[in-house]
Amino acid sequence: MGTVIEVEPAEALADEPVALKLRGLPPRKRVVVKAEARLGAEPPWRSQAELVADAGGVVDLARHAPEAGSYRGIEPMGLFWSMLPEPGAASLVDLYSRLDPLSITLTAEIEGSAVARQSLRRFVMSPDVVRTPIRDDGLVATLFHPSGGGPHPGVIVLGGSEGGLVETPAAFLASHGYAALALAYFGIAHLPRSLCLVPLEYFRRAIDWMTARAAVAGSRVAVVGGSRGGELALLLGATFPAVAAVVGSAPSGIVTFGIGASPFCSFRSSWSLAGRPVPFVPMRLTGHVFREIASLIVPRRPIEIRIFYDAAMANEKAVAAATIPVERTHGPLLLLSGTDDRMWRSSRLAQIAVERLDAHRHPYPYAHVSYPGCGHLLLSLPNYPVLTSLEHPRLRRPVILGGSRQENARASVAAWSRSLAFLAEHVPSR
Repeated sequence: MGTVIEVEPAEALADEPVALKLRGLPPRKRVVVKAEARLGAEPPWRSQAELVADAGGVVDLARHAPEAGSYRGIEPMGLFWSMLPEPGAASLVDLYSRLDPLSITLTAEIEGSAVARQSLRRFVMSPDVVRTPIRDDGLVATLFHPSGGGPHPGVIVLGGSEGGLVETPAAFLASHGYAALALAYFGIAHLPRSLCLVPLEYFRRAIDWMTARAAVAGSRVAVVGGSRGGELALLLGATFPAVAAVVGSAPSGIVTFGIGASPFCSFRSSWSLAGRPVPFVPMRLTGHVFREIASLIVPRRPIEIRIFYDAAMANEKAVAAATIPVERTHGPLLLLSGTDDRMWRSSRLAQIAVERLDAHRHPYPYAHVSYPGCGHLLLSLPNYPVLTSLEHPRLRRPVILGGSRQENARASVAAWSRSLAFLAEHVPSR
């Protein structure tokens, strides 16, 4: 019997861990295990681990740490999260936005010669999930829900400052039994071009639309959002009683300034209600901020967005006025953050919301889970590649996310599991 790569399961949702073993190796022999992920004909993402077979000729990624490679320590899913792109490969944003299965090829090499190969596929959308584009009542969205049974617990899923329509998290939630609406709110046709004075009434329409669907259970829905979408999720929970629960990943407990091509956006609220700006913390043009702006003349220089929010947060009077009244939320809240978030200090911003909930003795359950050493990319797809910076689709330059790749990967798995458990407990199922 020759060398074989055992993968269990060979096809599964991305959050299901893979048991990966090699058998039939020469005892105590060094083997290089390579992973290659492809999206269509684009160049791949790659990782590798150099391991030594035990006395029985076995390598088990759940028991053996690599001596060299793209990750360190015993990491059963290390070959998956440690992948890096080849030149010309799909960006991380593209990788996370595809609904197609991620095809991965594993190759075992001894002294440069391949001795075994195996393929597997990772899904973000189950085959039985129904995808329906929505352009009703001015909404730009996509509804995902299981094809059978129902009605299903309803969730509205909000992206962040990347704008546009972000479908993957909603498809993933639908694969776990939810009716999930991926809702765009700026940066796409028929909606505001900038994240500036976006009317909250738009989200009220989305809530009403969802609760009127036969596929959606009950008269209330949860709202899940990340980054600026996490800020928005907290604001919607505080504004509309039909929000049954809130999950905010790397959120803000205060309303922050707008984002757009016009510099005036930074001195306007991101949101409006009844035609009036929601109180917000405006940009502050400090010396540190001016230096960061001036440095942007250097092509491709990574930018640390946190500098701008740190300066704004020094305006204590504005912060007090812009703090979201989260105690008005008619349901439980789960806030998730990373201690090394370099986009904004999400651990502190989330804690502002918790302190307000504490002060008002909020009658529903709430929790803030802060992951040490984790950056902004917290609610990424579990067991998918992670990075500490990425090309921002609107700023068109790299932004620093923070954290280490290992801690980001671990936190994404833990945060996703925590979110699923929270939604299962608190979102109406009938």
